[in-house]
Amino acid sequence: MIGPCYRWALERLGLEYKHERFGIRNIVERFFGCLKQMTQRFYNNINTWRIQTIEDYV
Repeated sequence: MIGPCYRWALERLGLEYKHERFGIRNIVERFFGCLKQMTQRFYNNINTWRIQTIEDYV
């Protein structure tokens, strides 16, 4: 289960190659994509110039 961009390297090394479009890999990538998006939204919307400590924010 590896992306198509690594095909040439795996074939050159003589390793088995299998391209998979759907499955557990996509679920994990989707989770981390959502986590990254939520972290960016939080970071972009927090006013750090007014907050001295995390307790002030909470």
